[in-house]
Amino acid sequence: MRQDSAQLAVTFVLTAWICISLNDMVMKFLSDSYSLHQLVLIRSTVGLFLCLLIVQFEGSWRVLKIDKKLLLIFRCLMMVTTNLLYFTALVMLPLADATALFFVAPIFISILSSILLKETIGKRRITAIIVGLAGIIIVMRPLSAATNNIHFLIFFLPVAAAFCYALSQVTARKLGATARASAMSFYLHLTFILVSIVFGVTIGDGKYVSISSNPSLVFLFRPWEWPSLMDWPLLIFLGVLSGVVSYCVTKAYVLAEASFVAPFEYIAVPLATLWGWLVFGYLPDFWTTSGILVIIFSGLYIYRREVVKSKSSN
Repeated sequence: MRQDSAQLAVTFVLTAWICISLNDMVMKFLSDSYSLHQLVLIRSTVGLFLCLLIVQFEGSWRVLKIDKKLLLIFRCLMMVTTNLLYFTALVMLPLADATALFFVAPIFISILSSILLKETIGKRRITAIIVGLAGIIIVMRPLSAATNNIHFLIFFLPVAAAFCYALSQVTARKLGATARASAMSFYLHLTFILVSIVFGVTIGDGKYVSISSNPSLVFLFRPWEWPSLMDWPLLIFLGVLSGVVSYCVTKAYVLAEASFVAPFEYIAVPLATLWGWLVFGYLPDFWTTSGILVIIFSGLYIYRREVVKSKSSN
């Protein structure tokens, strides 16, 4: 991998996950007022227009032609499933906890990229990834979860979301050989819109909301409501974030190996902790802070190793 490609990939993935952390914070904030599929529909509609602008910049409408259509559909559906599982869990879990659980994704990505893409993962990179996972365990402190009034299955939703996300990003690497990042982002938003409309038509009237008082299920089955004037700026902001995220994440995985890009996504954990503290009052304790520092160190170490490797190969 060229050093300039590695640096660009890091820039794109860090930008994406800063935006994702903001997106998660706003989604959690709005989850008490709107249904998940309504939020996704509005967010993706705004994001689609932003993607169209990027499409024009990257080569106009011809870039939307993609040869590997089945692979593209599979990736889009995996991303939709990722969002469905993750945001359903986010209603009940603290922001930092849900994000930390989701970050088994780099482990899945590294394994899948080795199996499906035949990428070589060095011992030092494997060690750094394991160190990052250890940091997540420190943040989570699984034994403390037993004291919370949260059904244990909720904790598995972000993990399942992580697996779907890993599949989608490994697929992006395969698609990136012939498809532009803007085109993949466009079709992803289009898929989100279509799926949200199907949800809206079938359950958007709220007829199933009384099935359970579980906050996650209520978030799924809540009826659609016309947003208040004060919420529209937040909804538009979600759309802008969505457009930036889908392009930057895709671009990062096109530019660099999945096993290299994935660990930098750990930046989302300290960011989620920060927003959870500032917005929702979840103040990180000593162990959470220690875990976050371990996670950051592992990502920076992997980047340093890749720079050294690039220089030695030139």
